[in-house]
Parts: sequence; C-alpha cells; structure tokens
Amino acid sequence: MTEEKIVHDAVHGSISLGGVFLDIMESHEFQRLHDIKQLGLAYLVFPGAHHTRLEHSLGTFHIATRMCKSLGLDEGESEIIGCAALLHDVGHAPFSHTLEWFLKDRFGFTHESLTKKIILGKDSIIPEEDKRHLEDSRCIAEILRDHGIRPADVARLIGGTMPNQDPDQMLLTGGKRSAGKSYQAQIIHGPIDCDQMDYLMRDSHYTGVAHGVIDIDRILNTLTIFNGNLVVESRGVPAVEGMLVARALMYTTVYFHKTVRIAELMLAKAAENLSREEIAVARKQNDSGFLSILRQHDEKSRAMVTALKYRRLYKTALIWRSSELDESKMELVSRLCNYGEKVAVEERICRRAGVPSGSVIIDVPGEEILTTEPRMSSVNIGVLEKSRVRRLSRVSPLASSLQIRKVQDWVLMVACPQKLRDKVARAAKRVLCS
Repeated sequence: MTEEKIVHDAVHGSISLGGVFLDIMESHEFQRLHDIKQLGLAYLVFPGAHHTRLEHSLGTFHIATRMCKSLGLDEGESEIIGCAALLHDVGHAPFSHTLEWFLKDRFGFTHESLTKKIILGKDSIIPEEDKRHLEDSRCIAEILRDHGIRPADVARLIGGTMPNQDPDQMLLTGGKRSAGKSYQAQIIHGPIDCDQMDYLMRDSHYTGVAHGVIDIDRILNTLTIFNGNLVVESRGVPAVEGMLVARALMYTTVYFHKTVRIAELMLAKAAENLSREEIAVARKQNDSGFLSILRQHDEKSRAMVTALKYRRLYKTALIWRSSELDESKMELVSRLCNYGEKVAVEERICRRAGVPSGSVIIDVPGEEILTTEPRMSSVNIGVLEKSRVRRLSRVSPLASSLQIRKVQDWVLMVACPQKLRDKVARAAKRVLCS
C-alpha cells in the first residue's frame, strides 16, 4: 500500500499526502520553505503572522485537490495540478514578497521563473554548502520522473495562464466543454484560484484580521469548466464577490499597511549593496540565512538588520496622495519606479538634509503591487448562465468598482529614522519639487 501521512493544518484541518505528493513534501527544496515567512516582516505589525510558505503551499495543495474533485477531473490531471500547487512557491526568495520588486528590478529574478527552473531541474535553490551535508540529493525533477510525471507538464502551470493563451480571449460564449485545458493553469494562478483562496484564509487567521474570510465551500461548489476555462455558475457570484472584497481589504489592511511597507523597504535597503554574485547566493537562503549574510556584509546592512530586529522602524516624513499630483509630480513618480533612479533621489535627499547615506527610503508602490499580485485588479472571471458566459465585471457592479479601487492611499512616501523626520521632510520637499 502507498504510504500516506496526515498533516494537521491550523486552517484546513487534516491534509493527507501520499505518493508523489509525500515525496515532494519531504524534499529539500520544499522543506526549505519552513523558514520563509509567508508575510515577510508583517509580524512586526501583526504579531501572529509567523506562518510560513510551507504551510501556505500545503494549504494551496489541499484546495487544489478539492477543486479537482469538485470539477470531476481524472486522476492524471489531478496529480499534475496537485504537484503544481505544492510547488508553486518553491522558488521564493527569503521573506517571500518583501524582496520581490527589488530582485526583479535589479537582477531580473522572479520567484515564478526560478520555480519553473527548479521543477525542470535547470536550477537549484539549495546552497552548495548545504548539499554536502544532505544524504538524499534527488531534485524535484527526479522525484516527478520517478513517479511517471513529466516535469514540463507541472512547470507549464506555474505563474499564469497556459502558453499563448490571451487572457482577454479566455471567456468565449457558446459551444460545449472543449478539448482546451486552460483551466489547469487557472486553478493554480488565475482570477479565482487555490493560491489566493488559501493565502486570504491563512493570512486572515494568523494576523487576526477578519477581512480574509471567504465562503470557500460555495465557491468550490459553483466552479465549472466551460470552453476549456474555469468559470463560476451564476449562483456563485455573491461568494466570488465576497472573495474579491476580501482580497482588496486584505491588501489595504495587511499587505500594504504603511508600517509593514516601511519594514519591507528597510530590508531591501539593507540588501541594496549586495552584488549580483552575492544575491545569487543570498536568494537561496531561508530568512535566517539571509539575515546572517546581511549582518556580515557591511556596517550599513548590519545597522538596518539590527533596527529591524528590535523594531526600530523608520517613520513617515512625507506623503503624496493621488489627489495632490500635478503633471510634473506624476512624471517624477513614474521615473522613481526605476530602482536605480529611486536610490539616486534618496541619496540626494540625504545630502540635502545633511543626514547619513541610507537614512532615506522612498516608496512608490504602484508598480510593485502588479509584481507581487498581478491579479489585484483582475475580475476577469467568467459567469456561466444558461449556456452563456459573461464577464463578472458586467454582471456585478461591485466587481467592476473593485477594478478601480486603490490598494493604498499614497502614491509616494518618504520615510527615515524618527529623529531625522523634520530635516528629511524639508529636504524631500525641496528635492522632489525642484
């Protein structure tokens, strides 16, 4: 008989894993996620938020399994989708999304691209010094092949829709269930998927913020496949609306909480002077390993890590809101989306204020939201009613309004140590408005 193990999860209860799923769970790549916090530095604001990417990956797998069963998918499809759900975050850098924008802008890294390489056996996330002390050296690709699963079939479901599938052309009306299988990738990453359903429920549970509560049973019972795409029956629209509202409120309340943002930007500032070679090593670490590298790098990095350790966080010195922007300010905000340009302006403010280099942080979160959560403004969900599919935004005024709702109430924020706020505020106004 196939060996099975039961994992007792705080959100979903008992999760059963056997076969290829059990082997993946016990792999080095998956176990590395034990020490990568799901919400990065959010625990500095929400003390319960110490849950990990490993917990989230197990929860995502559990929901994917339930979705496959509800949709009536066969065992082969369900196995591939289950593997993709377990592995969808295996390439995450330390502190999860905290460094996502920094790594993408500076070095072109994304956790999705690295995840695909790991699944295909083209890259490893395990540091070389660790491999010397590990007995079982089977990589993810070898585990999949040993169970008769092509790594490419799993990798193609990571990070979005099926190859060459235009998202704007997904929801076609008329016809019956087609041979296309875009729904496989949509179960993992789409407007309504197992990933975001788990993170909303899990992050709500651990932060104590009630906004992430969703009616998952109703959503799963009303999902169906139409023309090869994942859609929801019209009777499930209220539950889907609830999920979209939960997502919007969790982003405002938790993920882009002003103090959480400042802590995340401080960590990125500590990593700012790492070279490409150092980043290549550091991104394979877990949270504690990454902090250890920063502590040993230079005095600036060590000082910033120490400030985070004892929660001596920067404070807001200046904020621009969208209503305050004229054309010249909008042009500047656009330029500051480039990390190198942003750092240069930060240093100009430091010099103007007469404060130490690295004492100023600028946050321009617009582009980063799209990097960390490209689904944020997406309500591209098909609603099936009497053999016809309509977009949710045309059926639900609530969903339509969420498309234009802003996650955060600032377009630009300048932060610095509390004792320097007055100096930095004056200097920032002069530099940014000059």
